[in-house]
Amino acid sequence: MITKNKNSTPYIIGITGSVASGKTTLAQTIKIFLKKYLKKKITNISTDNFLYSNKKLEKKKITHKKGFPESYNFKNLMKFLQKVKLKKEKIKIPKYSHLNYDIIKNKHIKINKTDILILEGLNILQIKSYQQQKNKQKKILSDLINFSIYVHAPEKFLKKWYKDRLLNLYKNRNQYKECFLKKFNNLTKKELFNQLTLIWNTINKLNLTKNILPTKERATLILNKTYNHKINKIKYKI
Repeated sequence: MITKNKNSTPYIIGITGSVASGKTTLAQTIKIFLKKYLKKKITNISTDNFLYSNKKLEKKKITHKKGFPESYNFKNLMKFLQKVKLKKEKIKIPKYSHLNYDIIKNKHIKINKTDILILEGLNILQIKSYQQQKNKQKKILSDLINFSIYVHAPEKFLKKWYKDRLLNLYKNRNQYKECFLKKFNNLTKKELFNQLTLIWNTINKLNLTKNILPTKERATLILNKTYNHKINKIKYKI
């Protein structure tokens, strides 16, 4: 329940699910809905902003595991949520660009007290990966989340939505000064399609089955999607 008490602890809504499941769109929709009915400051943040930079991933030799739990700076993500809960002012976090496919150097997102935080990301309901250092009270990220939503869909649809999204971005890549898909400029359409299929099968699908999907039943609310992102089933845990 979202309280109206001005001195209440900020409420955190967590949204998780596979790559291309529609987490960001859902987060934006919830924000619009809540703003219409509540006089609250609402902030949307993606855990992508807490990914290690591509340079750091390369140094750790886990570039091929971008999006996996080990590719995130969980320590800083936990600190950020704790600051939000304490209503700290002028919180500064890194900024991730989906065009650059990397953390933007010397760019930050600033948050100055918020009543409701909508946090969306792949691994927010993980258990082991979010534990703090030794000799400290062990907490996991979901301990700080008040209400969690898992967006579920059959893998065949997720794969299609992922490809459609990147193919659309690829078509418009030259409109942007920097776009990571420009590295595929010399590929034919068929070669590009095959490359995206390879990325899905070796990274996104593996991350989904190994790390993300096992956390589904930990969510307060599960939204099941079918073709064209239509929700055909809702499961709510009281």
